[in-house]
Amino acid sequence: DALEHGAATVPVAAGPRASVAALWDRFVELARDSGLDTARFRGAAISVPAPVSYPGGSIATPSFEPSWHGAVLPQLFAEHTDAPVLVENDANLIALAERPGPDRTGTLVAVKLGTRIGSGVLLDGRLHRGVSGAAGEISHTPVDGEAAIGCTCGVPNCLESVASGGAIVARLRAAGRQVGGTSDVLALAAQGDAVVLDELRRAGEHIGRVLSGIVNFCNPSEVVLAGAMSASSVLVATIRGELYRSCLPMVADALDVRASSSPRDAGIRGATVLAIDEVLAPARVDELARAAAERTA
Repeated sequence: DALEHGAATVPVAAGPRASVAALWDRFVELARDSGLDTARFRGAAISVPAPVSYPGGSIATPSFEPSWHGAVLPQLFAEHTDAPVLVENDANLIALAERPGPDRTGTLVAVKLGTRIGSGVLLDGRLHRGVSGAAGEISHTPVDGEAAIGCTCGVPNCLESVASGGAIVARLRAAGRQVGGTSDVLALAAQGDAVVLDELRRAGEHIGRVLSGIVNFCNPSEVVLAGAMSASSVLVATIRGELYRSCLPMVADALDVRASSSPRDAGIRGATVLAIDEVLAPARVDELARAAAERTA
């Protein structure tokens, strides 16, 4: 429904409480427009472009707005609803949306390539968050390149500061190109701009090298690339080539590297999976059954 009705602007700079209030107002508006009763709301999942601590659910070192560090969005949503509202890293949600195989139990690495870079890992169909929720944070791995944008991680020349869409935009602006964002980068690449294509290839090499260590370690069946920059065939091809070049032959032979079939809504589909799993958890179903029995007694 959010895609069909269009996106609303969230006042991120105003802080997490104001943003949560705006999101809830938008949800109520969408429910009303769709003829849905908010009293029947059972749960939701929220995607954020930052690490989320596990199991606490607080946002950690967000690049999009440092003031959000430590924000616990489920607690803020509790001011508006008694239903569970989960918060998850956007790349983790993409991984859930792209679970491979008919039994959905495969091993997969999902990478979000946008203004920033994120990654999520599924092991045997289960989301691997790690001890504190930071599993998959490849974006803060140091690489052999020069940072073009700042990053809150504190690691010099991390992958995100060197090879993300935001870094490519900053580097092209410094070279005199008129680019407003990643969509302009993609448009110039489609026109065959040699400087832009070179930037995309260099970024792909950096990303592929970092990913190769992850792929060699967990031996997934798929690496799925999503996010705005996954629309660049040059970037995807370079990452694929670097993975097949750098990974062990027995790992590369079983590996499929592809762009997401629907990168625009992969995060939404993953959030839906997460929310349904929570709402239909046995304990919650038992609770709803008990409440219904008490009402009819």
